[in-house]
Amino acid sequence: MAASTRHKPLVYRLEEITTVESKENLLLLFPPKFRDRMTVTSLSPSINLNRRTSTATISFLPLSEEPFPTPSDLDICVDKDFYGFTPLYTPEGHIEVDIIAITGLAGHAFGSWSTATQRMWLRDFLPRDIPQARILLYGYDSRIVNSQSRSILADFSSNFIVKFNAMRAQSLSENRPVIFIGHSLGCLMIKEVLIDLGSYFDHRRASIRPTVRSVIFFGAPHRGLEITAMQSMVQGTPSEDLIRELRMRSPTLERLNDGFRRVFEDVDILTIFEMEPTASLRMGESNAWERNGPPVMMVEKDSAILYWSKETRIGLNQDHSRIAKVDRGQNGCYDDICHFLQQSLISTDKASTMPIVNTRALPRSALPSSTGKANIMPTVKARSLDSPALPASSKSELDIGRELCEVIKKGRSQNARDLVRLVEKGSLANLNGNPLSLAVQHCPELVSTLLDAGADLSARGEGTGSQAIHIAGQYAKNPDTVQLLFNAGADVNARADADWVPLHYAACYNNNLQIVHVLIDAVNAHSNYGLTPLHFAARYNQKPEILQALIDAGATVNAHSNYGLTPLHFAAEYNQKPEICQALIDAGATVNALNKDEATPLLIAAQFSSSEGVIRVLIKAGGEVEATNVHGYSPLVLSISNENPEICCELLTAGAYPNQKDKDGYTALYWAIRKGEKVVTRRLLEFGADPRAISRWAVAPKNLHFDEEVPPATRNEIRDLINKATRRAEGRAQV
Repeated sequence: MAASTRHKPLVYRLEEITTVESKENLLLLFPPKFRDRMTVTSLSPSINLNRRTSTATISFLPLSEEPFPTPSDLDICVDKDFYGFTPLYTPEGHIEVDIIAITGLAGHAFGSWSTATQRMWLRDFLPRDIPQARILLYGYDSRIVNSQSRSILADFSSNFIVKFNAMRAQSLSENRPVIFIGHSLGCLMIKEVLIDLGSYFDHRRASIRPTVRSVIFFGAPHRGLEITAMQSMVQGTPSEDLIRELRMRSPTLERLNDGFRRVFEDVDILTIFEMEPTASLRMGESNAWERNGPPVMMVEKDSAILYWSKETRIGLNQDHSRIAKVDRGQNGCYDDICHFLQQSLISTDKASTMPIVNTRALPRSALPSSTGKANIMPTVKARSLDSPALPASSKSELDIGRELCEVIKKGRSQNARDLVRLVEKGSLANLNGNPLSLAVQHCPELVSTLLDAGADLSARGEGTGSQAIHIAGQYAKNPDTVQLLFNAGADVNARADADWVPLHYAACYNNNLQIVHVLIDAVNAHSNYGLTPLHFAARYNQKPEILQALIDAGATVNAHSNYGLTPLHFAAEYNQKPEICQALIDAGATVNALNKDEATPLLIAAQFSSSEGVIRVLIKAGGEVEATNVHGYSPLVLSISNENPEICCELLTAGAYPNQKDKDGYTALYWAIRKGEKVVTRRLLEFGADPRAISRWAVAPKNLHFDEEVPPATRNEIRDLINKATRRAEGRAQV
């Protein structure tokens, strides 16, 4: 029987997962014969937290036209359209921001952001660099060929607002800031949505008005899109009106530009525009539209740029269809995106002119015409000091708490003095909004006064369960702030959501050794995933002295998470500093510890770490270069997917057998050839990889298998390398 033809992997979404808690266990719901060709690439809590379900993405490599296998749990919903919201990553514990990515015209909610090598930066890269953000996709049916939909831009935007409102309510994130990312039509949707949310002030819409930290636009057609070919496609179809809206200088686009500037000009925007033309659409021989026509600039630079003062602009040597398929490396813009996002989170002054407004907030008529710092304080004073006494739970007193919180978030020295004078005249015990936590983060000089005035130490943040002591662990720079909270009765073992204690926050986010020392009594606290502060320090912290402080205080160096991960596993995968791994090993970390996937730290580092130093440290300490995980992959095979070719060389230098086969009979050389990794192919051949035995079957160089995205020139170079190596090997054999 002839072997079936392999196709490239397809990505599916699984929702309503209730029976598993790990990626490994999810695969067990499928028949064994499919599992080797399935990879669970993400597993995250679903949008609706009340259901206590999870959402996953799975990569599946079909044989021929093979359908996706049916899971044994029939309640699981499987689809590949990705309509609505899809959570790709949800942090444990405190979530600072939601990042929402909206695809473009006729785009796929997942595929629009995925490279030809199956890397999807929002899922595979961003969680490591922005670990405090929940990352979601939003998909919608914007097909224009064979579509009966009469939806126009306003319809897409209205539908988004309804789903956005429901998503935030169901995931308890109504007060969480948002960062929007859009591609093409998705950029116009973002503008329409924000204009809509920012143009009204009534109780029905107030609860969904988000604080927007920043926006990233990929190929945004602010002044129009090249639609000549698309007009021919949709002539006489229901999609004709939508395409007409996208033409240059259309009334719809002019309205969007004017409205967006009025409500949003003060927020940071990253504009990424294309610098290469895109192949146009034309009718092919099979009577189907194909993108192989003359190249055209789909979005000209002048159309993609807003020309605002707070706009950062990056031109990419990509066409319109590939501009959002971001990859790492100096040829792309991933590092620029990360820096922009990190700056958005660092600054407390990034809030848009459309802050979240609670449905119980003061009516606009009760506020001054401007709600800046200078005008909020008189309103607070007028309602708290000059009015008759009110019941403890009165509406006015709760509103004072909210206004006070807003002032604290914006305030510094002068406002702090005003607030001190205010709180000295009355109690804060019943004010809503947890001003104490905000003071810890934004205005620590006010903490003592708030405590004396009766601020509630046990008040918890919405959606995070964090108290002031947790916020201190994350943000405090002076240990005196933490000590004030302890003196008032704060508990070093207080638990937030996901069972984080304050030291978890300090080890994860705060590079302050003094704060870690103050919280050190909880050194071996476990989160609900079994993670200790040492796990977080090994993963996120760049200061070896903080890791050492935890170790010196008695942290369990070989603590296993629920999935069998030790701190050394975390350091090997995420932390690029060899000294972090070395400190753990010196403290007694088991260098060949196995997680539930039977992977050692070296196996994980070979695949994910870009640091040759990390690899050397693990090998020197006794990391087994021939170890294999439950799937039969060795460090050498896994290193092929690493972007740093020197990782492979380090393993070979350490004695990794170049012809070792995985359980399917393939060698590292096979995978290097298939992925088009020319440098790695050369290195493997130099270290003795046999070009005649790259798999269980003999394969002639002319029949080498390449993934479809490997360019023809690279294929020819690799074939040449294999031809020469084969001749040398055969010559040695004859001698």
